[in-house]
Amino acid sequence: MYDYPYATDQDELCKYAGGYVLWGLLWTAILNLKFKGEIGRDRSLRLSFCVGVVAPFAASLYRMGYVSDTLTTPLFISYLIVDTLDMFLYPRGRGYKNTTINYFHHIMCGYVGLYADFKGNSLCKMDHNPFIDMLFAEVSTPFLQLWRKYPATPLGLVSQFCFIVLFLSVRVVYHGLYAVHDIITHCDDNTTTIGGWAYIGMNLVFIIGLTG
Repeated sequence: MYDYPYATDQDELCKYAGGYVLWGLLWTAILNLKFKGEIGRDRSLRLSFCVGVVAPFAASLYRMGYVSDTLTTPLFISYLIVDTLDMFLYPRGRGYKNTTINYFHHIMCGYVGLYADFKGNSLCKMDHNPFIDMLFAEVSTPFLQLWRKYPATPLGLVSQFCFIVLFLSVRVVYHGLYAVHDIITHCDDNTTTIGGWAYIGMNLVFIIGLTG
């Protein structure tokens, strides 16, 4: 389940790089689909919705032992790359007020994910890749995108409720009280401590932005 080391195992490194290419092409295709009546930000909402469905599902398969982190991590980090490029190239099509925090989220998660893939096994006394647990944070994302897309409708109100419940349950309770603490206590490295606290702080900023 913990496939290492990429740098010295050519087969694993090829699978790892191939995962980035294939997932990157898929996310790019989803981002560039065109539907009648769409506005600019609908592209990014659709991409985030799809990632919010696929990433937690893939993380669950990984934790159950059905897939490896060689195939799982590239799924999410390739999304971060594609979405960051889209934010940079088409900022006015986003319609978001919190672009800065989105950049921070993507860069931080990408760095931590790569760090966990190449350094985690030697630094963390865990039987799984600690970064994969962070993918469960995206379980609330589809409901956030539905809330943004249909804010004043019954679907939007139900999605808002589901988003708040899942966001608090996973990002605040599960990650804030268990997963991040577990990573910090089992990884002998300052990067994990800084990344863990940065992640918790980012979620607090998200909460303030939603309630402000």
